[in-house]
Amino acid sequence: MNKELEETVLKAADYTNRETERYTKRVHWLLLAGVVLWFVSQIISHTSLVENNVVSAISEFSNGAACGMVICGIIITSRYGQRIAAFKQRLLKRQ
Repeated sequence: MNKELEETVLKAADYTNRETERYTKRVHWLLLAGVVLWFVSQIISHTSLVENNVVSAISEFSNGAACGMVICGIIITSRYGQRIAAFKQRLLKRQ
């Protein structure tokens, strides 16, 4: 009986570790995309490319998207992130 309980506990811990690792990778990629967009925005803003209206709009979009991704990263990693994820799961199960 103890061996079965021990195996069950180990499986549960392994599952939790995998879920945490997957979640961390998602947040990592989100923040990395934000950094890349911010970098693109800064390069455009500090060169002569900013004089072109289309490229200037791309720069402004990149800057806004980068800020949005950082804010999402902060929210996801806060204590409210798990509540939001649970709410989304409840909504998806209703549909």
